[in-house]
Amino acid sequence: MKLSVTDATEVGSGHSPSVRGTTPTIEFWFIVVAAAVLWLTASAKLLSSLGAQPFLRLTDPVFHLRNRDVLLLVALIEYGVSGYCLFAKSRLLKLIGINYLGASMLVYRIIRSHGGLTLHDCPCLGTIARSLPIDQSVLDLLLKLLLCFLLSGSSWFLAVRVITMLKGRLLAPNRSVRAE
Repeated sequence: MKLSVTDATEVGSGHSPSVRGTTPTIEFWFIVVAAAVLWLTASAKLLSSLGAQPFLRLTDPVFHLRNRDVLLLVALIEYGVSGYCLFAKSRLLKLIGINYLGASMLVYRIIRSHGGLTLHDCPCLGTIARSLPIDQSVLDLLLKLLLCFLLSGSSWFLAVRVITMLKGRLLAPNRSVRAE
């Protein structure tokens, strides 16, 4: 099976790739996996925000809102981007949404790390992170890898699109000059 960077199949277009006679691309599957990751992390945040742990009443040092409010807000944003990735038509806007969200998460982590805060203080997955049967340092590494996946994958596919667009413009005949 040959995989290419672009094809006509869109995530959530109502047709599976095989029905439309096209092969899904790596970009297509990246968007599907990114949407699933965002849906899962949003669900963890939402479930955590419904709890009664004292952590949820504390103020987030970056946003200066209660952790419960930050979790709810970020969960809604992640659900929104995930839903957009699954049901919208424009792959370019899907990639921009994933990239923007990934960049925002990276900036948030950088700001928190400069404050000397660790995963135990971070509401990345809310209170669910503490209840998972995974060592917290391993979980922190997994979350960093997921962030790297979202940011590097979307950046790569956006760069390929920009290069392809520029290459097409450079190779296209100049229509503004008349041949005499």
